[in-house]
Amino acid sequence: MRIFKSMSEVVQANTAAGYFFFAKETMTRFGSKVETPLMNGKYFITSETLGYSTGKRGFAIREVQENTTIRTVERYDTLEDAKGGVDKFP
Repeated sequence: MRIFKSMSEVVQANTAAGYFFFAKETMTRFGSKVETPLMNGKYFITSETLGYSTGKRGFAIREVQENTTIRTVERYDTLEDAKGGVDKFP
């Protein structure tokens, strides 16, 4: 399994592979923000808006796959809970 050293390396590899997860247009459309640095070489947390009217954000643990696609592992209501959830994964 490929281990990445930083989020900038993940973004660069994902973009070079032709994916749009980190494209400005994609991030804007979903109100997405990368909330943490890379953890354990393949996990990071994002937040997204949950509705246009509420302004509430949801948090997701994301995993970088071997082919650099991004997989949602679990979703949480708070950033603190999401950070705690990463400990469950190697």
